[in-house]
Amino acid sequence: MNAERNLKLFLEKGYVTSRDRKLSLLFPFYTSHIAQGVFSKISTKTGSPVDTDSKVTPSVYTGNNTVVRLIQQQFHGSTLTAIKAALVHGSIGDGNEIEYSDFDGILIIDPREIKSAKHLFELHQLIKKTELLFFEQDALQHHGWAILLLDELRDFKDHLFPLDLIQNGKAIYPSTEITLEARISSDRDQYKILLHNLCTSIIHKASQLSTLKNQYIFKNLLSEIMLLPAAFLQAKYLKSISKKESFSKLKNDFPSIDPTILDWVSEVRLNWTQAPINFKTKVFHRSKKAGFPISFLAPKTSKNILVQLDEKWKQEVTLLCKSLLAASTFK
Repeated sequence: MNAERNLKLFLEKGYVTSRDRKLSLLFPFYTSHIAQGVFSKISTKTGSPVDTDSKVTPSVYTGNNTVVRLIQQQFHGSTLTAIKAALVHGSIGDGNEIEYSDFDGILIIDPREIKSAKHLFELHQLIKKTELLFFEQDALQHHGWAILLLDELRDFKDHLFPLDLIQNGKAIYPSTEITLEARISSDRDQYKILLHNLCTSIIHKASQLSTLKNQYIFKNLLSEIMLLPAAFLQAKYLKSISKKESFSKLKNDFPSIDPTILDWVSEVRLNWTQAPINFKTKVFHRSKKAGFPISFLAPKTSKNILVQLDEKWKQEVTLLCKSLLAASTFK
């Protein structure tokens, strides 16, 4: 496992190995020891210039989302210069959030600005602190910051994380326009592999109907299904497309594909209701973050939805995935 991979793991999770995870859970101060080991592998890395073929210039966020403002306060109150940019995308970035929209955030980190193990530990703590604010936006948030190292932009895997998400994102830190340089290195096979992996995950989750009583698991499945049109069109046309545009484009370009499940998911998300954060939810999130989720603490899916999750529903989800895979042959 290389130094960059270890660095990202530590920033995202606070540990690198499963042993680290267990020890940091038992002894919270052990995280600072892990930081020393991770920093020792990156402190001498200087990086080398790489030709780029694209400039990415996300605009500055001008909305009034409360969680965005709280996160901005945290970043502006920090002296850590390793944070090159913090962006928000998705419905919050567009200013079209609905109740319980999740927080889609991107952090771009310059490892060369991490000057010591202490700075690295503080950076992880800041990331962790701001991620906790995500749950003020959505109590069932299933992901944290998407963390990208600055050099990753120069060898960018567009199939894993479309560059358009950065270009169309909104900068919440710094509060001025920024320019990033990027070079996409994905090849055509990788786009279809991503679609295949997404479909495999969806079919597996949908087949386990009993687990969908857990509202956290169910909402995670809905989020994956909502990604299907964009992943399919990306595999078909070998370029990224926003999730917002992908639904109408799929229906217009491929009328033979039955969109019933997609429309059903959109309706469920539009009328989504869930309990606010409480003590049980906080404990569930903390246990999940530590890698040992206490599932019974998660809120329950409403009975009105559960009665619709039957064998017929499962078959329709599976059919949609198989139809998209069959239609995704390259031009």
